[in-house]
Amino acid sequence: MKIKQIKTSVGATEASGVTRQGNDLLIVSDAAPGVYYSLDISGERGPLISLLREKVVRHELPGAALALDFESVDILADGRVVALSERLRALIGASGLIFQYDDPLSEFGERGLEGLAIRPGQNGASEVAVLWEGGWIEDGEVQAQIRRRLGDPLLPIVLIHELQPGEANLKVLIEDDEELVELRVPQPDRDKDGWRFRAPDLVWHQWRGEGGANELGFIVLLNSQTAREIPGKPKFGPRWLQRFDRMGNPVGSHLDLDEEAKRLLGDNRLQGANWEGLGWYEAGKRLVLVYDASDSIDNIPVALVIDLPGSWS
Repeated sequence: MKIKQIKTSVGATEASGVTRQGNDLLIVSDAAPGVYYSLDISGERGPLISLLREKVVRHELPGAALALDFESVDILADGRVVALSERLRALIGASGLIFQYDDPLSEFGERGLEGLAIRPGQNGASEVAVLWEGGWIEDGEVQAQIRRRLGDPLLPIVLIHELQPGEANLKVLIEDDEELVELRVPQPDRDKDGWRFRAPDLVWHQWRGEGGANELGFIVLLNSQTAREIPGKPKFGPRWLQRFDRMGNPVGSHLDLDEEAKRLLGDNRLQGANWEGLGWYEAGKRLVLVYDASDSIDNIPVALVIDLPGSWS
């Protein structure tokens, strides 16, 4: 047993979620309890955006100090900023608890609610999608008797629901497994090494299907690692963006983030970045990503802006 102080990050050094509100990027860190940060991006061109401590503005969410691990952030149709707490399995806003999720979406073996995506619905409502990340369970985070019963990696799961304007202090009860959509994540080519994907974040996305009709689904951020059976510590592998329809089926080819970062920057500075947050920088055209790391480019955390592949439009 080891007892240690709970550390809190200063600034956006361990970014876990990102979204855009007007001329600001909003960022949360899973090491900054109960707060989000904003950054004025007026005049920013990308592809790299510096998240200098001196430039980000800290915003407290009153009464949210126990939300130790904000994993994603977005904006409801009525304008409220909400952050997703993995540990509390809840959406938290300035007024406190907005929405709490049922037990099947609890954190288990370091796997829990990581992604949040919101789009305007009908009559001012918000259509909310939350993402349970899946992947290999972390052995050291569960009791030995549970560890002995663990087998295959778990699929990421999406739950979709609505929130009406101004609603708060609600809880959802999952009464049917079909309410949870399993994402049928592909397996990386290096399957012989045990790579499996977890899904840290997602955005709503609409594209034109093969028959010419508009299709609504998600762009999902995928990170891979090896199983616990591999000797030594788990190894981290491919990092992709992949489209999925609302039924959880993959659509089209993936975008390799290591290759895309190298193409944009002309070097390997972001090779192997632990991408954790995904949001729209320019809706339907450009995406923004942030990563969870204490060591960054020249000791300065950054966000990366990438163009949406033409075939995904």
